[in-house]
Amino acid sequence: MRLPTAAEIITGAGVGLLATQAVAQDLSQACIDQLSDAPMSIVVPNSAGGGYDTYARALAPPLAEAIGTHVRVVNMPGGGGLIASTEVARQGDDEILMLLDNFIDIVTNTDAVSNDVTPDDFAAVALVVSEPRAWIGPPDLDLSDPELTTLIASGGTLQSSILDIGLVARALGLDVRVIAGYEGTSDNTAAVLRGEVDFTSQSMGSALRNLSQNGLTVAAVLDDQPAGAAPEAPLVGGDAGLVMMRAAGLSEEERQARMDAARAAISLSSTQRGLVTSAAMSADRLDCLRQAVWAALQDPAFVEATGAQGREIDPLGWEDAELMLSEARDAWMAVAPEAEALMDAIRP
Repeated sequence: MRLPTAAEIITGAGVGLLATQAVAQDLSQACIDQLSDAPMSIVVPNSAGGGYDTYARALAPPLAEAIGTHVRVVNMPGGGGLIASTEVARQGDDEILMLLDNFIDIVTNTDAVSNDVTPDDFAAVALVVSEPRAWIGPPDLDLSDPELTTLIASGGTLQSSILDIGLVARALGLDVRVIAGYEGTSDNTAAVLRGEVDFTSQSMGSALRNLSQNGLTVAAVLDDQPAGAAPEAPLVGGDAGLVMMRAAGLSEEERQARMDAARAAISLSSTQRGLVTSAAMSADRLDCLRQAVWAALQDPAFVEATGAQGREIDPLGWEDAELMLSEARDAWMAVAPEAEALMDAIRP
């Protein structure tokens, strides 16, 4: 399937720089030939301007330098990421596509249409950063209040909201309904600011930017350890966390069930921003792509560009990324039998 042209869906023309000899020497000539004989694009499953788009546009220039050709950033929103995932999984030999998305979202979205695209259709290329998620809302949103029992949240799709909203809501004993159809961080944040919903779930980095820029609050960090940049933010897990507070007075069995749900939610809801491509890609091309992306992630230009946008990075190579993608698959398979019940629980 042909990718849309830059004029059709890309903000700005193709991103990329021609190679310099010094950078190109980091890759073998064989790899440069492998990667420069087909157009390369980083596909972002959201509109321009969000976190994934920022990372992609910071990565494209040093990656282009490494391989000696243009690297485009293509914004392909829709279906909570499913449209972009399908495009990358089904790419042909005449193009090189990578998807920059959350590993958990890739797994949950594609498992929902297992007759077409499955999580096994993807091979990890590298991880950019992993961070916990957080619920953000207006300053008066107090999840420790035992009188608070019902909330409305925004999300991309019900499927993608099962873990970081549905499973967490179960652990907290809250009745949360999700209004789906919002695309990306900016769209979900705007829904909170307009008062359409009570809260939304975002990566911790995005949550902290909203704390300073939009007057919102971090109502809960989906972790059992304090966040370094927001040590006072309420935690979902832990002995003094929100789950234990809200479970006070329940039977031991009910408290344990809540804590089990919290542990599962914490392990499954972290934002693992990484790059994947089609598992059907030839072994030689995939190996070269992983080398090129790793070199670009280490490039000072990428570090400087992400830092200027206030974006955290903590890159991991393809072996660690592949392990995290595999763990995401396995963890989702363990929760999948309850997926329908969780989805029904958050359905408006």
